[in-house]
Amino acid sequence: MDGVISQPSTSSFRGFVALLQPGVTASKDQVKLMAYALVPGGPGTNPWLSYSVAVCGSQPFQGTLLIGGDARLSNLRGVPALGTRTTTSQSSFQDIPDVKLLDESTGNALDLGPVQAIQITMPSPVKCLSPFSDQQPFPSFEGQGQEISGEAAAPVQRAWRMAWWSGPRASQSWPLIGSIPGVSDQDLGVFRALGGLRGAWTRFIPQYFDVSVGSLNSSTSVDEARPQTASDTDLFWESAQPIQPVAVVTDTTAMNKWQNWLVAAGILLGVGGSLLASLLYAWAHPSRERSQNEQQSPRSPAAPGRSTYYKHANVVTVLVVLVWAIRRGKRHRE
Repeated sequence: MDGVISQPSTSSFRGFVALLQPGVTASKDQVKLMAYALVPGGPGTNPWLSYSVAVCGSQPFQGTLLIGGDARLSNLRGVPALGTRTTTSQSSFQDIPDVKLLDESTGNALDLGPVQAIQITMPSPVKCLSPFSDQQPFPSFEGQGQEISGEAAAPVQRAWRMAWWSGPRASQSWPLIGSIPGVSDQDLGVFRALGGLRGAWTRFIPQYFDVSVGSLNSSTSVDEARPQTASDTDLFWESAQPIQPVAVVTDTTAMNKWQNWLVAAGILLGVGGSLLASLLYAWAHPSRERSQNEQQSPRSPAAPGRSTYYKHANVVTVLVVLVWAIRRGKRHRE
């Protein structure tokens, strides 16, 4: 039965979110880069997503958040508001038509295409609660933050649909969080700007990454998750390496309804085939036999033929199956 129910697409999301720092000297600040759905599940063709940067440490922070591909946001908002200066931070926004970098460690030229760049400066980040660790469970983290939210250019939630029907399974496919396309997780730079940016750039070393889709209800099961989720109750990932999460979830209540209707559809197809066969038989029956019967008893009313009984029986069977399917569906909804 599962083979009849189409699987939603799990192809990679074509977009990325990465935080780079200017220069070639690595910062000692700890950074957490987070992506999450503002509406649980991230529904819609242009879901509302949020990207957040949180920083803790003992030295001034300066970094640029790059948002590329379909991860770019429209109706963009910032908290604190972009282009403003507060006592603790300053941010600005730039829409760059094309960013090109040279990866000096590999010699590869990287064409990132159109990119949204948010420059973030924090003169005095809050102190870190714990030393950085790349081993799970990760230590508690509190940092000074900058949030960017808006509507993404492509869906993160995908489901099989046909007309007004939608399947019981849905997939989640998220942007690459923490790195830029064409760069390995261990490649921290230096990235030399060839266009769109200026100077040399590196990735932050002590960095955490979180992706949160939202909580799971009691009727939802996770069929597949790459990488493994960090929670049994939420569709949530955390890592000390860049991640691009993918998951497939099933609504078990909707799955039961689908299976009931598939059984009913199979019965209806069988009954329909039987009805069609009886009609074809009636059409193909020689008309000579009918005329002979009429001559033998011209005044007596014609007795109903077998095909008429077949038609009535098939109609009754169809009605019985429909009533059964409707009652079965109502019991599941209750």
